Amino acid sequence: WVHVLDDSRDGWQDMADFAAAVDDLRTREMLEDAVHGHGAFSRFRRAIDRAELSEQWHCFVDDRRWGRARQELADLSLRPA
Repeated sequence: WVHVLDDSRDGWQDMADFAAAVDDLRTREMLEDAVHGHGAFSRFRRAIDRAELSEQWHCFVDDRRWGRARQELADLSLRPA
């Protein structure tokens, strides 16, 4: 077993990257504003809910987390079974 860490810097970057990829300018600005300062994670979640982007966000962030886990395993010269 390998314990894979997911730190808040990665989570913040995921939020910023997702916000930057949103096509609608108003929604993108709302999400970009949400990721700054103390409480960014909860503000971002509320903004995602308001924009009705929960499903897209969860697909995006799950893919990013799996990618980081795969990379960490590769860095340890391990392959998932």
